Amino acid sequence: TVNIVCHMEFADSFSWSRMPGDARIAAFTKMRAAQAGGLVYLMGTDDNGVMTLLRSADGSAWTACAMPATDMTGATMAGVGGELKVYAAGTLYSTEDGETWTATTPSVPLKTLAGGCESEMYAIGTDGKIMVSGDGGTTWEQDAMESDSYVDNTGYLPATDISVIATATRTNSDVTNVTMVGNKAYTGEEDTFASAVVWNKIVDKDAPQVWTYTNIAWDNYAYRLPRMEGMAAVGY
Repeated sequence: TVNIVCHMEFADSFSWSRMPGDARIAAFTKMRAAQAGGLVYLMGTDDNGVMTLLRSADGSAWTACAMPATDMTGATMAGVGGELKVYAAGTLYSTEDGETWTATTPSVPLKTLAGGCESEMYAIGTDGKIMVSGDGGTTWEQDAMESDSYVDNTGYLPATDISVIATATRTNSDVTNVTMVGNKAYTGEEDTFASAVVWNKIVDKDAPQVWTYTNIAWDNYAYRLPRMEGMAAVGY
């Protein structure tokens, strides 16, 4: 017996469904989304500066989560494996369900939590460089980046609206392709702000790799990832 399964859509199409509205989400002026453990989390702030964390299993019904702390100054979050990570006021919080939180004090101050894969977690340090932790967020150090004697690519590191996408390679499940995208800090150089910045790393415990900057060739500029305020990227 041969079973034929058809995907009933036009080739190269991607359909979206409109989900029910939620007044709490509509009131957000700033928000950030993350996925972890089969749940979607949305953290936002309203006009009064009140921060709320919501979770949903289907994008339709949203439930308020317990906030990890009363001081959420500069809070950033990311899904890492099956856990949601939130960094706020110098403390890293972890949860699997949005209710029970575990607190960890990182070995060094961080600026922005970026994301991670199964074996590593990434953040942007106070000096703007990529930081890495291999023990769940306790110990941090500056991660290795490519060196170029002609161009200092570290000047193109993401500073805001950062997303990390981790995908296991098809040929080796122990090797992971990690992509970090975001917006470069504004310095007055308009040409560097027409597009987002993209960095890539291969995580292989047997052959450590460094972060490399994806440069945009002049003849490929039409296909660049544009700079977008509040940008978020996910793997699909």
